[in-house]
Amino acid sequence: MPGGFARLSSSSGLPTSMIGAGDVSADVWVVDEQPTALQAPSLIAAEPPISRGGGLLASQAADNLFWFGRYNERAESVVRVVKTLLGSTMEGDSLFENGQLENGNGNVVARLAQLLGWWGAASPGGAVREAADVAVLCAQALSSRTAGGNVPALLRQRQGVGRGLRDRFSSDVWRLVTAPMPRVDSTRPQAMLGAARHLTEQFSALAGLIAENMVRGPAWRFLELGQRMERAQAICRIFAHLTRIEADAALSGAPGMLLDLFDSQIVYRSRYLAAPLLNPVRDLVLLDPDNPRALVFQVAEIVRHLEALPVVRDDNLPEVPLRLARQLHGELQAAEAAAMDPVRLLAIETRLAELSDAISTRYFLALDRDEADRRARVM
Repeated sequence: MPGGFARLSSSSGLPTSMIGAGDVSADVWVVDEQPTALQAPSLIAAEPPISRGGGLLASQAADNLFWFGRYNERAESVVRVVKTLLGSTMEGDSLFENGQLENGNGNVVARLAQLLGWWGAASPGGAVREAADVAVLCAQALSSRTAGGNVPALLRQRQGVGRGLRDRFSSDVWRLVTAPMPRVDSTRPQAMLGAARHLTEQFSALAGLIAENMVRGPAWRFLELGQRMERAQAICRIFAHLTRIEADAALSGAPGMLLDLFDSQIVYRSRYLAAPLLNPVRDLVLLDPDNPRALVFQVAEIVRHLEALPVVRDDNLPEVPLRLARQLHGELQAAEAAAMDPVRLLAIETRLAELSDAISTRYFLALDRDEADRRARVM
């Protein structure tokens, strides 16, 4: 026998789907007791015919790739909120002065803190009055062992689904996926900001490796679909929550904070040469098709990936997910900035959730209820 592949389990049972924690793998060679005469080359050694494409993609692998992208983007969204709470990404700007919230930022900071609570990244309902309160929430989002939606928990979930995809990722990608969390010191906000920036660099490095090294086949497309879907829903939720108007809410700092969250400060300043105002920010972050962080860009990418997936219908009509995505994309292309109020954004978020369900129904094996509940995002 030319050889084989062995899996050694750390427990009495051996799972059939993937190697678990503590399990190892090894190459196995079966050696004959007597020397064997040299034989003609086997089919294994023969040159294979030229082929392109990634081959067949199992439904379970497509599911894991989709959720790998979602968990990765979900963790990055939490990190971006933490970075914005701890300090602006632009030099010279800050949310705090002498440990106290600057005028006009209090309500916006409180709403960002609410988002961390809704996502399960920090304790919900915590009061935010000064920098120390924000530091506690950010420490929970970066290091708590009890929060189910914080960064360490999401990265563990990403790594969990990634184990079933180990053969599809390069060693450099897997090294980033398994990289340990940076040390977080809740008593030093500046050090926590450094940890958040380090994580952002890791997310950027991973995105670069995936963009430059993965073949543009179905595996890459499902990973991208998960990432774009998660980012689009996060844009809707964050933008709607920070721009919701209440009688006692002074939200003058919301437009600038939104530019920070979605990496659009530099473009805005070069385009408008003015302080951040709501409708120009709406257009840039929601409706600009050339902004890779914009909502319409995410939906356009979802349409592009769905169009490239094979059609199994005999009539060659578009699949349900593609029809839903095209309809939403057309509406966003025709929308005006002033009309993108919180009510409409939350309606779009609901439609994106329906689109995600349609993709799962069409392409993935049915999940049991416990697994579906575990993967559902707490909003």
